[in-house]
Amino acid sequence: GSSMEAKDRAALWAAIDRIREREWPAATSEESLAEVEEIGRIARAYQGRALEGEAGPATRALLEVASHRLVRDSAEPPSSSDAGLDASCSAVYELCSARGVKATVRSFAHEARDLEAVARTLARGPGEWRTRYVLLLWLGMLLKNPFDVETTVGSRGVELATECCEASAADAGPCREASARCLATLLTRRDVSPEALGALVSRLGTLVVEARGGVHAAVLLADWALRATASALKTGERSPSPGVAAA
Repeated sequence: GSSMEAKDRAALWAAIDRIREREWPAATSEESLAEVEEIGRIARAYQGRALEGEAGPATRALLEVASHRLVRDSAEPPSSSDAGLDASCSAVYELCSARGVKATVRSFAHEARDLEAVARTLARGPGEWRTRYVLLLWLGMLLKNPFDVETTVGSRGVELATECCEASAADAGPCREASARCLATLLTRRDVSPEALGALVSRLGTLVVEARGGVHAAVLLADWALRATASALKTGERSPSPGVAAA
């Protein structure tokens, strides 16, 4: 059909509202899983235009929940688990799986203030892989914004974003691909300082050299580094930075 049935629309937004309204510190993983499964079931039942009308607003509503749970202060106590963040990001992943990555990320928030917060949250190492995946997609979208990245978050922000990408380099499947695309976006930014860019390209080269021993983990990292660099060189959205081309 060309539109979502009223009962499914109501069920979708009821599940989203439960995620938005729950007091997450007291919630169990089983409770959050029920809402994510319901959103996934509805998303998978619809394709194309039928899902399109609801998916954008649903994605924005879920990421608003995630935004309030990002690590915005380096002094916050370290924690690798946040049930509310996992629930909202996992639900976005379900929408992304049904709708497609390109269509879904268009609905992601683009505020510059979220860049460092997303990177800090990733740096804490979320245990749920769907959370890492959605945060990597979000970081990649934020890095495409025209604001000056080093003025916004400083040179440490570039380093932190790089570390976040590399942390998922050996992951299987979606996280690895998302981290490579995210790093490719960083490589093509003209406002990244030559020093930061040089350090990044040097690091990628080191990963490739270290793979010569044939150790599985090293080979995975080298493959990821080459994928990211190739994506940066091939992208049609903007020309690669001079430092990348020279490398």
